[in-house]
Amino acid sequence: MLQSIRDKSKGWLAYIIVGFISIPFLFWGIQQYLGVGGELVAAKVNDTEISLRDFQRSLQQQQQQMRSMLGGKVPAEMLQGSAIQQSVVSNMIREELLRQYSAGKGLRISDNQLLSEIKGQESFQEEGVFNKQKYERLLEQQRLTKSGFEYQVRTSMQLNQFQDALVSSVFIPSSSQKDFLGLKGQKRKIDYVIFDKEQFRSSASPGAEEIEKYYQENQQNYVTKEQVKISYIVLDEAELASQVSVDDNALQTFYEQEKDLYRVPEARKVSHILIKASQEDGADELAVAESRAKEIHTKIMAGADFFETAKETSEDKLSAEQGGDLGFISPGDMDPAFEKALFSLSVDSISEPVKTPQGYHILKLIEVRPAKVKSFDEAKPEVEQEFRQREAEQVLIEKSELLVTLSYENSDSLAPVSDALGIEVKTSGWISRDQGEGIAADQRVRQAAFLPEVLQQKRNSDVIETDDGKQIVLRLAEHQPSKPKPLAEVKDLIVQQLVDNFMRDKVKALGEAKLELLRQGTDLKSIAAQIGADLKSPGFVAREDERVPAEIRDRIFTLSGLKKGESVPAGVVMSDGNYALVSLTEVKIPEINLDDKNSQNLVNSIKGSYQQREFEAVYQALESRSDIKIYNENLQQ
Repeated sequence: MLQSIRDKSKGWLAYIIVGFISIPFLFWGIQQYLGVGGELVAAKVNDTEISLRDFQRSLQQQQQQMRSMLGGKVPAEMLQGSAIQQSVVSNMIREELLRQYSAGKGLRISDNQLLSEIKGQESFQEEGVFNKQKYERLLEQQRLTKSGFEYQVRTSMQLNQFQDALVSSVFIPSSSQKDFLGLKGQKRKIDYVIFDKEQFRSSASPGAEEIEKYYQENQQNYVTKEQVKISYIVLDEAELASQVSVDDNALQTFYEQEKDLYRVPEARKVSHILIKASQEDGADELAVAESRAKEIHTKIMAGADFFETAKETSEDKLSAEQGGDLGFISPGDMDPAFEKALFSLSVDSISEPVKTPQGYHILKLIEVRPAKVKSFDEAKPEVEQEFRQREAEQVLIEKSELLVTLSYENSDSLAPVSDALGIEVKTSGWISRDQGEGIAADQRVRQAAFLPEVLQQKRNSDVIETDDGKQIVLRLAEHQPSKPKPLAEVKDLIVQQLVDNFMRDKVKALGEAKLELLRQGTDLKSIAAQIGADLKSPGFVAREDERVPAEIRDRIFTLSGLKKGESVPAGVVMSDGNYALVSLTEVKIPEINLDDKNSQNLVNSIKGSYQQREFEAVYQALESRSDIKIYNENLQQ
């Protein structure tokens, strides 16, 4: 529901409404949901309290976002420990401090600005127009009050104003620009050799005792997936539509009331000749195309057969084969200039050349099919479909409200919801965090099934809305915790790991020994010959040079102390377990021209780090002079 607002927000504060962002110091959840009313407090910022409810909702959102980003494979301690709690509450404090600062600086969002922002969100619109009922229904599904939601949108807009003011004040000194461009464009000349770990495979032979020891020490890596079965209710608009009872009298009445829906506009059958001309063409090319179209038009008006001429000259090859036939065209089907010319013609008449983005068209009107309203019998299938849809939408609104209210008020059971809505409670098969069938194929359903309030507190979930319009509430039916797999089941995997560890250790030891020889003056080419490996000499390497493995590129740009006529050696442990010896022999510094367009593009790319630094300075100053208290005992609730 809030995605479109998230998409419209800007920069560092883009995720102020919901979710998680890549810059670590900004994560905020929804505040002011359902009001405070004497609740426990998570933190206090000057005179403003952050309720425990707001904190718990923000915590759940970050947990859900982490699961989504990591495919559900997140260790439980990452999601439940004090570290994530402190991260969430700290960032909520940041938001509140920034809000107070923005307000103190006179940054204000008027009611009209707020209203315009909310009305502009596609999530709250029907056919491009703000729909108040949809707005209220979506907020209710998320258990948000209008005042709370509008407060948060206003805060987001206010902080965007603060961001804009801060960004405009950032200045990057020319010396810093030159330093950055010099480092960015620097190239380094290297030679390297890779030691292959596979040379040690035949020497690896893990024994039973080693296998058992590794298994006992690493059981957490060899466990079954935590699984659940869920009970759930699905409110499906399509199913509601199929259950709507209809009769001819009701359909006839609906048809008479909504005749405009079944109006068929005038359609005109047309053939054309196209001489292509793109908007990217120059004036000379456009003039040639126009001249060619006028020449063909003159030829036709002098008596040439239109259809044969279309076959011979039209550059729309598909229609040319049919004498230029485009079939029937209704208003809105084609370019406005094309339609204006077409709908001004009489049958068998021919237009002057008409310019559109595709080129120049010569049109011949073949037939006119007048506008009409379909009869009831002609429109009956459409009438029934639309009637069912309208009725289902009304029922859906009523049942959606009941679904939200009853599932929340009776959070320990789905039975009251089932009884009130007349919808069967179903039970899923086993679901893991990253895999499920049926409704559990939807990631949002799986995420909800493993939320603490569902899994641990045994409560009903919030309403989950799927892409196809279904509304789902679920609760835990069965839980199968993760447990270690038997050694016999994972023995082969452990052997593979032990062999790989052995090879990695051996090749690293060999590489480090040869690195010492390199430091003592032994030639890298000689070392390569000793181990039967190829010496690689790529020459000068840039930071993004894909000829060289990324680990080696990263390492060589950290090396320093190169003297003329000498080299700087280094060892690199590769991600695949191999080992590389590298010799840096030369550094090439680029010439810097700050007026160059590419240079300016690169400079602009570092503005974000300066803006972040400026932000941190402002925030630290705010924090140092503010009265902040975190109620850690309440965070454990």
